[in-house]
Amino acid sequence: MARIRKIEIQNFRGIKELVWLPSAGINCLIGPGDSGKSSILDAIDYCVGVRRNIQFTDADFHGLDVEQPIRISVTIGELDDALKNMDVYGLYVRGFDARSGEIEDEPEKEAETVLTVRLTVAGDLDPVGGSIRAMLDAHAVSFTGGTISLHDEEGVPLRGLGVGSTRLLIAGLQRKAASESSILLMDETEHGLEPHRIIRLLGSLGAKESRLPPLQVFMTTHSPVVLRELAGKQLFVVRRGDQSHEIIQVGTANGI
Repeated sequence: MARIRKIEIQNFRGIKELVWLPSAGINCLIGPGDSGKSSILDAIDYCVGVRRNIQFTDADFHGLDVEQPIRISVTIGELDDALKNMDVYGLYVRGFDARSGEIEDEPEKEAETVLTVRLTVAGDLDPVGGSIRAMLDAHAVSFTGGTISLHDEEGVPLRGLGVGSTRLLIAGLQRKAASESSILLMDETEHGLEPHRIIRLLGSLGAKESRLPPLQVFMTTHSPVVLRELAGKQLFVVRRGDQSHEIIQVGTANGI
């Protein structure tokens, strides 16, 4: 199951620079508004998501400075054997040292074999990165909203459920599909959920499991319920500095 080992962000929205080695399980970002939590999730999504119709504006550049390109790199480990194929990916596989967080351009004997996906957006606002693939162009046909959607066993479309029920269902489906897609992004975890359903959601994501959860989750929250239910090793404080962002694992240190 793929896991993100390292995230590097430069000149993206309010983030001048950020380097982060996330946990392989639950990563819940906490901090004040406008500290960059949602932007971190968006950066991950833009870099490794399957969408290729992303639109950037001047406001996506740090300080509106379009002369400094946006650079986002996501390094992924626990690769399937197919992704370690030297004949196909030999130019891209690298070595990751979990102890130091350093990445070598060549796979090393004592290091984990990883792939780094990079997204660069220059001043012309054209993203560079990712290969071209054939996909359905939903804008080229006359679909109305919800024409193709998930339905429950009684034929009720997913959009007919409330926000909270929809989020719980999606989380459950994601866990079932963890062997194929093991990374989940969730902004404002508490949105649309009562406290007892927040607890159910966290449980479905594996937050209470002693072994490694089946999903690597990146979430944000302002909810005291989430803070109470998660362990210190699952909480990460986002701090905004003058030149760079810092992400600190809460843990049990007295200073935190």
